[in-house]
Amino acid sequence: AKGNDADAIFAAVERAILELTATDRAILGLVGLVRIPAEDYLAIPNPPESAGSPAA
Repeated sequence: AKGNDADAIFAAVERAILELTATDRAILGLVGLVRIPAEDYLAIPNPPESAGSPAA
C-alpha cells in the first residue's frame, strides 16, 4: 500500500513463513515468498465487487 515500506513488509512476512514449523507450512501450502515487479502485480485486475468475498 502507498506509504508502507514494501521491503520491511516483505522481510516480516518472509521471516514469519520461515518461523512456521514444516508441518504448518505444509498445511498452509507455503513454500516461500517471491518478489515480483509492482507493475506486474498491478496489472492483475481486481474482481468486480459483484463477485463478492470468498469468505462471504
